[in-house]
Amino acid sequence: MRGKIRQDGTIDGSAIGLSTRGSNEGTNHIVSVSPQKQMGYDNIINDPRMALPIRGPNGDNEFYMVGASTRMREIYKMIANIGANSPVQDCILVRGETGTGKELVARAIHQYTQCFNRTSGPLVKVDMTALPENLIESELFGHEKGAFTGADKPVTGILLGAEPDGAVVIDEVSKIPYLIQAKLLGAIEDKIVIPVGSGGTKHKIKARIIITTNGNLEEMVKNNEFREDLYHRINLIGINLPSLRERKEDIPLMVTYFLEQYNTRYNKKVGVDSEAINELLRYDWPGNVRQLKNTVQKLVFNNNKGTIYTEEVIKCLEPEKKLIKREDDDLFKQFKRGDLPFKAYSRRSTEEAEKRAIVFAINTERGNLWNAAKRLGIDYTTLHYKKKEYGILTQDVIRPG
Repeated sequence: MRGKIRQDGTIDGSAIGLSTRGSNEGTNHIVSVSPQKQMGYDNIINDPRMALPIRGPNGDNEFYMVGASTRMREIYKMIANIGANSPVQDCILVRGETGTGKELVARAIHQYTQCFNRTSGPLVKVDMTALPENLIESELFGHEKGAFTGADKPVTGILLGAEPDGAVVIDEVSKIPYLIQAKLLGAIEDKIVIPVGSGGTKHKIKARIIITTNGNLEEMVKNNEFREDLYHRINLIGINLPSLRERKEDIPLMVTYFLEQYNTRYNKKVGVDSEAINELLRYDWPGNVRQLKNTVQKLVFNNNKGTIYTEEVIKCLEPEKKLIKREDDDLFKQFKRGDLPFKAYSRRSTEEAEKRAIVFAINTERGNLWNAAKRLGIDYTTLHYKKKEYGILTQDVIRPG
């Protein structure tokens, strides 16, 4: 990287180069080190690395958690601490907004648990937002043949089917129906699963359970939407991921990392001008790291000059900025003129924010409503209803320019 990062996070210099991996410029580089070589706890928590290597699903070092901010260094230490000192019987809670990297953290926890304990069970994930409510219980706990209409054969269930010393990631626990939450509490506390229709037959769980959510569990407990006993049980050992707007100092490093990825994918050698980085730093990134990654991909793909300049960044981000600004300004003008009472302004502001989030999700997922619903943390039926309620038509969704 050429150029100095000022205290306010902006860049003073010419450009970010093509790659930092393997660089010898002090310790400010992304380190490609196999996790198996990091066997000592002290080695991991004191390592000056700016990215945490995480094995991909096939066992390769495919992913990195990138960031050198104080918050991220604390998270690296927490991951190492859990891996070194937390037995697989402990349930881990990972919280954060959509796009902050909860699945990466879950994978890292599993990886470093294996690293310190020399275990080899795989990690499996079940996404609650992708399942119809009537199938969640069966998917988690399994069922016997004939347990319900259509149960033509027994199904093991993901909790029981996980291998010993493996891990099960339950993504978006806030979407589990209230009545089934009691059964999940029993599974976490006693490490016991009772399949649907089994007559009470108990089976032992031998894998670690990792739970993720972007929901406000405390508010859900107050509204009787989430069991208080389950909340207290899962909220013992956890990691809260910061939003990207809370750690903007990591953006230059992440841009460098994503540049390397997409230069390789598209066989290009694109760099980024320092003022373009400053433009990226000024944006608040409601979609967090995932949105930044998608933006860099788009910028690299569309660039034929060899360097990404400020104008390209502005053009890339302008549709979303315009959408947010237009909706906020129109409502507030009505409120200031006295045309809109405060209560109505407050209600409509909430509705506009929800509509904006839905349009953003559909836009980001290029019109795929199933993926958009997953991004929003709601089911497909709810998204379809909201889309109709707010009159979101195809032409309302701003496509990438």
